[in-house]
Amino acid sequence: MTLPRITHLGTATLVIDIDRLRIVTDPVLDGAGTVHRLFPGIEYRHVSGDPVQANLLGKADVVLLSHDNHLDNLDAGGLELTGRARIVVTHAAGAARLRRHGIDPVALAPGERHDVPLAAGGTLRVTATPGRHGPPGTLWLTGPVIGFLLEAPSLPGPLYITGDTRWYSGLARWWQGRGEVPHTVIAHAGAARLRGLRFSMNAREVAGMAAALAPKQLIPVHYGEWSHFREGQEALRKGLEAREVANVRWLPLRSPERL
Repeated sequence: MTLPRITHLGTATLVIDIDRLRIVTDPVLDGAGTVHRLFPGIEYRHVSGDPVQANLLGKADVVLLSHDNHLDNLDAGGLELTGRARIVVTHAAGAARLRRHGIDPVALAPGERHDVPLAAGGTLRVTATPGRHGPPGTLWLTGPVIGFLLEAPSLPGPLYITGDTRWYSGLARWWQGRGEVPHTVIAHAGAARLRGLRFSMNAREVAGMAAALAPKQLIPVHYGEWSHFREGQEALRKGLEAREVANVRWLPLRSPERL
């Protein structure tokens, strides 16, 4: 069996090739220079990273969008790619906004799933997972977010993409209720901060999640290129090493590897 390929393009943008099906997550493609203004005086910037060229990415059969309302998860180039994708999966609020752009996504709530046929036979099963993008009481600011659990015959085991969530009790209970653990966890990290509040996992929370789920491999993403990230790759690496987190895998930027 040939294992799927995975390519990290930056931030939380991944290309996952499974049986001739190309999946793109949270597409951010424009490169440095984007400014995201949430409210007057509350903004962050895309401070590094080159644009993603079309020949590097090619088509997208499936776009998995944890949320659409932050530019470090969907920028203008990412929206254009999303509009050309055959299948887009996100949550209900994001699907409603994307329909204004002529895109008709599959809207999933946590626990709901969508199956995509694979050319080699079988299906890619996409299950939405819960997320909370900040501390309690900040939903009005962040909007909803979901993660994704992927299952397919050619994957080495269930693949969990966290989305921009904190590790919190509701998410831990959801995994306990499933009675299984993922083979691979792709963790959105970076300790994103605005106005003293943290909106993504730091090393401590990633370590807590790893202890609870015990994946065979843990792949951090979403830790660089933007001004609101407070833990870059080196700080995150040191934090995970200090907590003796095992099986951490760092993907090279824009270079495909086997899962």
